[in-house]
Amino acid sequence: MSIIFDWSIIRGWNDAYQLITEYLEAVGLRVISRGLETGLYVDRGNSNEYQMHTSSMMPGIHSREYLLPSHFPSWGHLWNQWINTDGKEGEKPPADVLKIKGLYDKAEAAASPEEMIKLLREAGEIWQKNLYVIGVMGNDVRPQVVHDRMKNIRRGSDTGIGMYINPAAATHHPEQFYIDPNVPK
Repeated sequence: MSIIFDWSIIRGWNDAYQLITEYLEAVGLRVISRGLETGLYVDRGNSNEYQMHTSSMMPGIHSREYLLPSHFPSWGHLWNQWINTDGKEGEKPPADVLKIKGLYDKAEAAASPEEMIKLLREAGEIWQKNLYVIGVMGNDVRPQVVHDRMKNIRRGSDTGIGMYINPAAATHHPEQFYIDPNVPK
């Protein structure tokens, strides 16, 4: 079996994509790995021309595009078009995808956190059963260097200070940082 794996060269993950290619080949797939200029990468995605492509998938209630069919480069691009145009464009999603959408919509309007969690768990079970997206990488570890005088800084590779993780300073809540004058320089 052969598969074409396209990725955007602007992301700076060329070595990781090469490793993914090697890992897939090690389990018997013939992989044609192509780094594309970002404009071409996005154009092909919007035209639904990929067999396999890269995307950052971090599901959560605040990330509607990760749980539901979404715009490119997420998943189910043609299903997303169908949902957003009331069936005038795209391709009708399978019943389970429509059920996930209904559960998500109910979760957004849930009267309590418990109800929201119940609905999202049900949606997650449908997701797991169908494997709409098959991840090949997890979170990477990104050490952060913070001076001892800096206090009240969130810790962890997924939330810590790291311009690559999220270049928007607001997500790190710098308004809560402070410098402890009792710690030597």
